[in-house]
Amino acid sequence: MHCETCRIWTGALVVHEHDECELRANLVCRRCCGSGHTTPDCTWEPVLLPTCLEDLIPCDLKEHYNITTQTTYKKTGTIKRHDVQQMTVRNEDKWIRDFMGKNHIKTERKRADNLDKIMKWAELRGLNVMLVSQSD
Repeated sequence: MHCETCRIWTGALVVHEHDECELRANLVCRRCCGSGHTTPDCTWEPVLLPTCLEDLIPCDLKEHYNITTQTTYKKTGTIKRHDVQQMTVRNEDKWIRDFMGKNHIKTERKRADNLDKIMKWAELRGLNVMLVSQSD
């Protein structure tokens, strides 16, 4: 039988006939780390979210304490962002305009409008803004 793997990997000019392909056996999938197929051919679907509360417990602890229950929990559709990054904004026209130019934000005539734009820009990136006055 003609080997499709050998034909693809060695070119259409070479036709191999064998029952078990050594080339296919040496292929390693980068998604599931299995052998015998390539990543685009992989059918493995990883589980991204836990299905029960016990999925959050490491396997060795579940075995040690003999945990076999599967407690369901209410999944929420939205995840609230946590403000973990702080950004300091100096309340000076020159600093504000320089910052807006570097980050490709269109400037306005009034400082208050520019500050509003910076605040919206930071909010989209999950940044917590701390406004520092000119005298600080």
